Amino acid sequence: MNVRERQLLTGLAGIVVLVGGYFVVDYFFLKPLKTYNASLAKLRMETSLKQDEIVAVLGAREELETKWKKRSLNPESAPLDYHNYLNVLLRESGIKGNVPPPAKVEHAFGKHTALEYNVKFPGSVDFAKIMTFLTKFESTPVAHRIKEFTIHRSDSRGSAGELNASFKIEALILGWLDPVKDRLHQPDFTKRDVLESGRPHELASLRNPFVGELEPPPVVKKEEPKKVEEPVVDVGPDPRDYIKLTLIDEVDGAHTAWYKNHLFGGPEKRLLTKAKSGFDTFPVTNEDRTHIFLKAKVLKIASRTVFFQVAEDVYRWEAHETLGQAMRRPMSDAEMEAADVSNLWDEEF
Repeated sequence: MNVRERQLLTGLAGIVVLVGGYFVVDYFFLKPLKTYNASLAKLRMETSLKQDEIVAVLGAREELETKWKKRSLNPESAPLDYHNYLNVLLRESGIKGNVPPPAKVEHAFGKHTALEYNVKFPGSVDFAKIMTFLTKFESTPVAHRIKEFTIHRSDSRGSAGELNASFKIEALILGWLDPVKDRLHQPDFTKRDVLESGRPHELASLRNPFVGELEPPPVVKKEEPKKVEEPVVDVGPDPRDYIKLTLIDEVDGAHTAWYKNHLFGGPEKRLLTKAKSGFDTFPVTNEDRTHIFLKAKVLKIASRTVFFQVAEDVYRWEAHETLGQAMRRPMSDAEMEAADVSNLWDEEF
């Protein structure tokens, strides 16, 4: 074997060693390292999501505790206060009689305590008054519930269409109340909220299941207020056809645009996308600024185009084009996706 052949053999052997070494390093080191880094990144992402969920749950729990704390009865005066509330509710519903004193029954739910009241309507009442009682009871922002509800037709003479009804009511005293700070706490028994369940109790009173459908109450026509015609105010010409986008330039690494109102004159005005900079929105008004034609928000500034939002529509404003020309046609959803401004649309603007 001559010198040239030995050199070729040595070079070939070196190449084989290098290639083999690369595959060995890649198989035993690089691939496991990539797998480890990918698993680590996934675990970090899952940890971050779980932390966000924990923060959201704790925030919702605090909000829920604050809401129900306002509805809790006062531990010291609960029996008397709630007893008076039920009597007032009977009178407001047109039902005669009084609620008997509460039974001395307390049920413990962890840290919370429930007081039990047995309410029986005295005599016979009609179905509409029962529905009125239920509506007022449910709309009162107090931590209470009707645990049992019994209703049956009255068998006494001269009581056609009237019913006998009894309730077992629980009112809650929350264990979250501080005996010192919340000593004077009291829910608002006089307030009536909108029913969260949306059940129309007042409509149920039109059909008594014991006697059939009842006649609806007479419809009282309300007089419509007379319309007062407001005087027409001359706000002047619409300046949109005279407002021109004059320049788009890059300042401090960000695109900046300028526009000028050629109808009213004055210096050029600046546009930026930075929120709360004072230049991310611009109004179009008359000359003395007593009337606003529109208010726009800058979403994106490209090299020759400004994308802005007015109400629910997004428009494209090209350089050296007037605002009126730009607003002749709003952008479609496909055009917004292509221009990458769909995610910049502000629902609250």
